[in-house]
Amino acid sequence: MTDVLAAARPLADTGGIGALATVIAGDRAGAPFLVDASGHILAGDPGGWLTPEVVARAVAFGLEGLGPDTTLAGLLRRPELDYERVMGLTGLEGHPAPAVREQVEIQIKYEGYIHRQSHEVDNFKRLESRRIPCDFDYACVKGFSREVLEKLQKVRPHSLGQASRIEGVTPAAVSLLQVALERSRRN
Repeated sequence: MTDVLAAARPLADTGGIGALATVIAGDRAGAPFLVDASGHILAGDPGGWLTPEVVARAVAFGLEGLGPDTTLAGLLRRPELDYERVMGLTGLEGHPAPAVREQVEIQIKYEGYIHRQSHEVDNFKRLESRRIPCDFDYACVKGFSREVLEKLQKVRPHSLGQASRIEGVTPAAVSLLQVALERSRRN
């Protein structure tokens, strides 16, 4: 997919604000798919806004709630539409390989979920990298419930990530532990 996008970047032609129908590039077989001027597939920038012709086709198709900032990516996110229907609304001819169509649809429809998952992975890595000293005194942390204190003293986790995976240790307790660790490092 990266090769396809890299090849598409120099071929992208926005044709002016709102002229998304002209924003096409080719995959290796030469079939068109939608990209913006910077090579992002169906990105929601001004080059990705719907033209009046596309809006008219979408309304005729029965779509509602189309605003001036609606993009083709926004249309593709709708559960009742897929790549083929969106392409039909644009009036563009030719289609990329099925694998490219599938990737475009997945990237657009699940963009929010993918972003959230990526954020969670980053947060997990941050917690895993935050080490807890072997001699840390959990009893000095104010706000732990008795259960959390007992579990932390018994397990003696090596990192905040490990502490967060202990049954009964709440996210609030992990936050308290994180603040206490920061305070102990400063002193």
